[in-house]
Amino acid sequence: MANDTQSLKDRIKILEVAKSKLSREWFEVEREKTKLLSAIENLPIGFLILDDYNKITLKNSAACKILGVEENKNWTVDEFQNSLGGDYDLKGDITICLQERVPIGPKDIKYGKKTIRIFISPIIILKKSLTVPGSTILIEEIMGE
Repeated sequence: MANDTQSLKDRIKILEVAKSKLSREWFEVEREKTKLLSAIENLPIGFLILDDYNKITLKNSAACKILGVEENKNWTVDEFQNSLGGDYDLKGDITICLQERVPIGPKDIKYGKKTIRIFISPIIILKKSLTVPGSTILIEEIMGE
């Protein structure tokens, strides 16, 4: 019985040490995530992250400003494509980027009264993975109104 109690106490101590270590590591991950999100938000160029279904999962305020979209509005790649008119096949380039795992751009496109430059890059986490979990789009205003 004493051995069982000591064994249980040893296991509890191991679990407490593991919990403490996980808490520190979780805090570090959250801190790095916060720094990365802050850096993206403060970029002077537009930044979008799309998932593998072309859903916009992250956008910065520069993207909203350049594209003339409200920051709190949820907008889609389809809406972005429609706003470009028929001059540029954004969705087609996103598909190529994801399927071939290659960056696309720079592409200079008329957007209303301005010209924007678009870069599309795949998000590659594992080099040998067959699938790409999403893409990023950088948007730069190169000639304004």
